[in-house]
Amino acid sequence: MAKRFLLSLIVASFVGAGAGAVAAPREALAAAPEEFVEENLGEAEEYLIESEEDLAEAEGALSLPDDEAVAESEQALSDQHWRYRDRWDRRHDRRDRRWDRWDRRHDRWDRRHDRWDRRHDRRDRRWDRRHRRGW
Repeated sequence: MAKRFLLSLIVASFVGAGAGAVAAPREALAAAPEEFVEENLGEAEEYLIESEEDLAEAEGALSLPDDEAVAESEQALSDQHWRYRDRWDRRHDRRDRRWDRWDRRHDRWDRRHDRWDRRHDRRDRRWDRRHRRGW
């Protein structure tokens, strides 16, 4: 029973916000049966003092960072982003140059074979005209 009550005090301390987080266990303590309170009063008061100290620590931890720290972190993120972008651009520029070289090489190949195809198409048509069958 005592453990359950103390557990309810702990849970109640986190229910509220700000000063209510400390007031909630006190209300739970006031609503408890008198004989239980008399038996466990010292332990409960000690817990309340600890929870007030914890609340002060939590409020200090929850304070917002100053503008300089925010600006520094934003600048660091921006620098990191631009480093990534520059690296990405260089890598893709290299890839683009490589594909351009491939395209030029294969364009030459295509032109050469297009010439070959046109020339042989002409020869084939000429051969067909000369060897036309009379049907």
